[in-house]
Amino acid sequence: MALMLMEKLEYKWYIVHTHSGKEFEAKKALENMIDHDGYKKINEIVVPIYKETVYKNGKKKKVEKKSFPGYICLNMQMDQEAKNYVSSCPFISGFLTKQGQLPLPLPKSEINIVLSRTQEDNVDTFPVEFDFSVGQKILIVDGPFNNFSGTVKAIFPEKGKVSVNIEIFGRETPVEIDYYKVKKQ
Repeated sequence: MALMLMEKLEYKWYIVHTHSGKEFEAKKALENMIDHDGYKKINEIVVPIYKETVYKNGKKKKVEKKSFPGYICLNMQMDQEAKNYVSSCPFISGFLTKQGQLPLPLPKSEINIVLSRTQEDNVDTFPVEFDFSVGQKILIVDGPFNNFSGTVKAIFPEKGKVSVNIEIFGRETPVEIDYYKVKKQ
């Protein structure tokens, strides 16, 4: 009688390539498959995102952006059956691995960085984007200079301000204004 030793599979993190722009659809399709089949080898599915402050038309807003477009992270027990199960899901192209081999898990140090960025709230981890630049004409839309027009002279991303030359009493006067209080003309 032969003894079969079964290795207990651990949950580890793996990277999966998705169809372009279909990260959330791939996540949802895989979640639906897991719910329908009662599949137990996948513990968590994450689309790595970060929050960024964007200023559009003088308004400040937070938007979510994908950290790694075209990829999702899976916490799962890996074997050939699990690899085939995930690869059969709509919107998924496959794992990051050499063809025919089992994928290698992501090191804990790397997945911790990805997950910490995804879980941070109200923190900009990437530069702020603006829809105007130095030399452009802008309109002030809020504050004591509301409805004044001016020209952008400098942008200070670290302070969240823009320096604008406006005309007051017939003279060009520089003023510093919060980004979200101006918009392109």
